Amino acid sequence: MDNEDFISSLYREMYETMYSVAYRKLKDEDKAQEMIQEAFLFAVYRRDELENHPNPQGWLMNTLKFIIANERRRAANTRVVCDELIFDHPAAPPEEPLESVLPSGLSESEKRIIIWRFEKQLSHREMSQLLSITEVNCRNRLSRALKKCKKLMENS
Repeated sequence: MDNEDFISSLYREMYETMYSVAYRKLKDEDKAQEMIQEAFLFAVYRRDELENHPNPQGWLMNTLKFIIANERRRAANTRVVCDELIFDHPAAPPEEPLESVLPSGLSESEKRIIIWRFEKQLSHREMSQLLSITEVNCRNRLSRALKKCKKLMENS
């Protein structure tokens, strides 16, 4: 059986069970589907380990449970700030482009997401659509980019 068939058959076999577990724990359809996608993404990345595992279904369920636990822990430790209200009062146009003041240690993708958010004032949803990722992943990327930017600015 080739690798794609293995993952596909595992997906068809396990999706409903995984969805019921994820939905029961998260109480959110979108988040449940997102966590399942992450679990299968791990499965694709660790395909060799999964194929040689004595219980691939159990491996996949444990992976899903760990992902859900991490998401719940992250959500519990994250303060949600409704930054969408900020856009009701647009700021004056900047005197110089944001890109010119960002530290040079940022990657192009980190610069881009910071510029989109603060100069172009795109929402997390708009940015996630442009990047073809989930909103949660977009928020995480932006958060990591801002932390790195802050660290680089403190060290300069």
